[in-house]
Parts: sequence; C-alpha cells; structure tokens
Amino acid sequence: MRTEYILALRFFSGFRDLERGLWRPYGPPTISKLIEYLEKNRTKSIAVLLCKDRSFFKEHLRPQYLELEEFKYVRFIALPFVSLTRWYKFDLLISDVFALLFFINLVAKEKPRVLYCVRASQHIGAFFTLFKRPKVVLRIMGETGMYDFYKKVRNRILHPVTIFSLKAKFSCIIATIDGSPVRKLINECASSKVRKIFLFNGVDKEPYDTSSSKVDPRGVKILFIARLTEWKGIEEFIDVLHRVSLRKDNFNAAVIGYGPKEDIVKDKIIKYGLQDRVIVKGELQHTQVLGYYSSNDIFVSIGKLGNLGNTTLEALQAGMCIVMYRKSESGIDQDTENVIPADCAVRFSREHIIEDLTGKLTFLLDHPSEIEKYKKNAKKLSLTLLKSWDDRVQEEMDIINAVSK
Repeated sequence: MRTEYILALRFFSGFRDLERGLWRPYGPPTISKLIEYLEKNRTKSIAVLLCKDRSFFKEHLRPQYLELEEFKYVRFIALPFVSLTRWYKFDLLISDVFALLFFINLVAKEKPRVLYCVRASQHIGAFFTLFKRPKVVLRIMGETGMYDFYKKVRNRILHPVTIFSLKAKFSCIIATIDGSPVRKLINECASSKVRKIFLFNGVDKEPYDTSSSKVDPRGVKILFIARLTEWKGIEEFIDVLHRVSLRKDNFNAAVIGYGPKEDIVKDKIIKYGLQDRVIVKGELQHTQVLGYYSSNDIFVSIGKLGNLGNTTLEALQAGMCIVMYRKSESGIDQDTENVIPADCAVRFSREHIIEDLTGKLTFLLDHPSEIEKYKKNAKKLSLTLLKSWDDRVQEEMDIINAVSK
C-alpha cells in the first residue's frame, strides 16, 4: 500500500506521552483529530514529529520510530533536537538541516501524494514546492503574533529562510480562524498565487461527560481554560477574581491549564485567600476537559492574540455564558465579533481589563437571569455555526485531496 500522506509536525508538549508509546494527546485537537481520521480511514501515512528544543528525547540523536498499539496505518517518527553546543540557535540550525535531509530521503523512498507541513516545518515544505511531487500543503494554526515579525524589513536579512519560505508556491495554505489577524498575515505575507483557505475548528458534538469534572455546587461557576502564559491573561483573571470576591461571595472558579505562570497563579490564589473559591486543575486530556464546559456557567476568555479558538467554540457548543475581549484596533478579534454577535457574549475593554471585567462579572453575579439569557443565545448560535470534528476534518481532507490531484 502506497504512503498517501507525510505529516511534518512539531513535537509539542501535547504529544509528550508518545515518548512512552501512548496516544494521549493534550491541548488543541486540530492535529490529533486529523491523525485519528487518517487511521480510521485506513490511509497509510507517516507522522514525523520535529523536536524544536531539548524537552523531548533528550538521550537520542537519531530518529526514533515509535510503535503505538492504536495505529496500524499511521506510523510515527520523532526527530530529536540535535544538541551539540550550548548555543540554542546554532543547534536549532543544525537540527533543521538534519530534518531537511531526513525528509529528502523519506520522500524519495515513500513517494507520498501529499506533504502536510505546519509552521515548524514550513522551510521543509517550501523546499519541496520546487518539485512537482509531492503536493505541499501548509497548515497555519493562527497568527500567534507573527505578522509584525514578517513585516519587519530587517528580518529578511536576519531570518531569510523563515520570511521567504512563506512565499513559496504551496498547493494551498489552510489557516485556522481563531480571532487572531491570521487573514492579514496570510494575505499580505504569503504568495498571492497560492490558494488560501480559512476554517473554523470543530467541536465535539456528543453530550459532554461531566463525571470527571467535579465542581463546587455552590453559587455561579466560572471557568478559565488556556495555557498559563502572559498572552492568555491568566494573571489578570486571578486579579479580577480577587476584586470580585471583595464584592460578592456567590461564585467559585476552575482554572484548567499549565504553563510558565502556574506557580505564580497558585501563589496569587494563596495571597488573595481564594483557596476555597478557586481550584487549579492543571493540564487535562481533551476528553477530560469537555465535561467542565457543561458543569460551569460562565466562560472567561482573555486571549490577547485572539479569542475564537477551540476553548471558546467548545464553550459556545456547551451553551455557556461567554465573557471575552472586544476587538482591537489592529484587527484582533474582528473575526470573533463578526461571528459571535453582541447578544451571545459579554465583552469587556482591552484598555481597562481589570476594572471592566470585574464590573461585568459582578453584574452577572447580581443578575443570574442575564447569565441564562446569554447561555440560551450561545447554544442557539452553536447549532448553526459549529461543525463536528468529523465534519470539520472531512472538509479539510476534501480540500487537500482536491489540490493534490
């Protein structure tokens, strides 16, 4: 059986259990759902996972061929980070060169129909666009603050491979609509001759299992789900909960996520005396996270780079009262406001986050009927706006198959 797809992916923390031969993906499921689709449809494929730092497979220099019981048609190969010096940028360059050589050999051997690349393997995909086969698809998950990087003239000199590889003639570029100005990035910085497709993520349509999502039954339940980083606004969220707690006592909150701010968050909770009101669940598998949407009332999204990602869509699907940023003058969350109207989400100021969000949450706690109104409107919108993950992945595969004929 011929290899149809080679996926050039980044080995990010959500795949860390692969080191132990386990398929337990964490975080946004866009890529894991695609891999599961290929396996389910018996499509012979190879997922090559590039380690971009020393976090994974530290003891290895050679490619690691991973065996997973759940997969018969998708093979997994991890390319360890080549750590030869103490200078990260030099080691990254060497790792990228080794990865390119590995892919040249792999593509020549397997002769796949499609090479599916992400931002971490963009330079590899750009190289293969110089040939007729395989067809190369570039997958962009969001803008993630990269627009300014691509527009700076000096980066054409400092980072020429990154800048000019985006201008390669890919068979198509598929980008996730997540509230970030990803349309601006792709339309202005990629080749005008390349077909560009913008898609929302999917959601799990099945009833969410709440058995593992035990929450305090007292009062209004507030939920925050994101990586615990500066860009996700976790510190502001805890500061707001502190201010709200000085006015109201009819709420509790759950924080689901992990990241560099985790210890700071826990220290703030203790400092503010919120231990009995705020729980931090850390990182959970996607299937475990889903139950929390149905078990809580208010979902707060403070993503500084966009608020239309998986967590917001899943909160919408669960019929939660969503509280989020207004759009910015630079275009962040323009898509979000176009898609989620004013009667389906409470919005607060980007310039006065603490004061405005505190006021909005206090108002909702004082007016439970408003919470119910937003929940009802969100659920109604989800019925027409959102696609299941099966439909969403099928849509992407139809696009890829169409451009790879």
